[in-house]
Amino acid sequence: MRRAIYDKLKTGVRSEEDKQMLDQRIDEITTNVRFCQYKSGDKTAARELRNLRTKAALDDPEMTRVLDVNEKKKKHVESLS
Repeated sequence: MRRAIYDKLKTGVRSEEDKQMLDQRIDEITTNVRFCQYKSGDKTAARELRNLRTKAALDDPEMTRVLDVNEKKKKHVESLS
């Protein structure tokens, strides 16, 4: 749904710079949604985030750090159950 909205928005944009900005925004929103799904326990989202980890490490080392910390916390909580 969110991707479709941005894709439709892109059709009205003429400059390549604006299209690239929208593509970047789509990537940011998609990553944030996956992270929220991961935090809610969605196993598919967790797998997708692990797949994105390599890209995040190249693009944003801080995101990789946050993912690592959250995964360690989740494993610790699961081990206590």
